[in-house]
Amino acid sequence: MKIAAIIITFHPDETVLSQLLERIQPQVDEIYIIDNSATPLATKYINACQYYHHDQNNPGIAQAQNNGLIRALNNSMTHALLLDQDSEPDQHMVAKLSIAFGSSTAQAAQKVAAVGPMYIDKNSGQHSAFLTLGKWKNHLTTYHSDNIGTLVSTDFLIASGCLISMKALQNVGFMDETLFIDYVDTDWGIRAKNQGYALLGLTGALMQHRMGESSKRLWIGRWREAAVHKSFRYYYIFRNALILYSKPESDFKWRLFHIKRLLMLLVFISLCKNAKANIRYACSGIKDAVLGRSGPMPP
Repeated sequence: MKIAAIIITFHPDETVLSQLLERIQPQVDEIYIIDNSATPLATKYINACQYYHHDQNNPGIAQAQNNGLIRALNNSMTHALLLDQDSEPDQHMVAKLSIAFGSSTAQAAQKVAAVGPMYIDKNSGQHSAFLTLGKWKNHLTTYHSDNIGTLVSTDFLIASGCLISMKALQNVGFMDETLFIDYVDTDWGIRAKNQGYALLGLTGALMQHRMGESSKRLWIGRWREAAVHKSFRYYYIFRNALILYSKPESDFKWRLFHIKRLLMLLVFISLCKNAKANIRYACSGIKDAVLGRSGPMPP
């Protein structure tokens, strides 16, 4: 395997970025930093990678990821590891994900698009889980001592920490740049599964990752720990989820799950700080989805 790490940055915390580079450098063959900040990163970060691209106009995370993925293909990489600037992979995470590609589970799946780790949310301290949608009942694979190293088929992998096959990428296609941010990884996963590829999650591969600005625990049918985002993000979350509804690759199970999720999210953001702004941005996103508008949020 030849692996390129693609790190997307936007005004990063320099201490956190330094820790990420130090942790990931021994685990991959090349590092690409795609920087959407208003001003370029310090020289030491540019020198720490094989490829640095700066775009002060911030064209969105999907275009940034595609920039790195194209570079990886041109440099004959076999796999690409997508990373957010605030992620902190375990020191053996990439090796574990790489091994998973050649496992019996992966071989049984025949076509594997990507393998992803579990993450520990830096805000809540909770482990993520792998979700598999069922016709009547969904299944969650959670983290506990009895299933460390378990490789499971899942319907969703977040972009950060995801090890993507370049061969699969060439068949599935690149990230949808019209989404700009949010649901970019979900969209790619849906398209991959629609073409017969598997998404696999590895319970024993771990990563620290920050979901949102903070987290909040609320009772909505049961106790739920949810990420709290800046208000403008709810424009993209609601708009892009609804855009995906109109895509032929989205099946009934996915639509049912996400309509429930959006309804719960609407309740959740109305109970959070800045509720009025949250609802205003969400409604604006819903309106633009109905009107078929995509790309960056209008000013």
